[in-house]
Amino acid sequence: MMNKRGLSDIVATVLIVLLALAAVAIVWGFLRPTFDNAASQTSLRNACFLVTVEPTQCSLSGATANVAYQLKTSVPTEVTLDSVAAVVEDDNGITYVSQGIAPTTALGSQATQVNDIGTASPFIARVAARVRDGSGNTETCPESVAVACN
Repeated sequence: MMNKRGLSDIVATVLIVLLALAAVAIVWGFLRPTFDNAASQTSLRNACFLVTVEPTQCSLSGATANVAYQLKTSVPTEVTLDSVAAVVEDDNGITYVSQGIAPTTALGSQATQVNDIGTASPFIARVAARVRDGSGNTETCPESVAVACN
């Protein structure tokens, strides 16, 4: 008789299972950062729906627009309100954006300025909130309704 040597069916099955597990681990290592980032961005976008910031008044003083706004809802606990920026647009469609300024209070009326806005008129102003999560990821929320500057 011939003495045949080879892998038994059990050893072959165990090796195939180990190879499959290794392949899954490698693929998961590449995909996990994408899933973690998507989850963070989703929570920030949800926070934007909960934060209500509206401009209340816009006044012009030379080449500066003073924009008053009101924070009407509190920010969810898992994120913080990083800053609020004013966006001023002239009649020609040119936009001027203020540097984002951290609100001084949680709720209520506050103000910010947009400098060097030019001379075209009439102007309209909007405000946009920027939220940040615990990992340092930020999201700029959509701009609010517009208010006329005078």
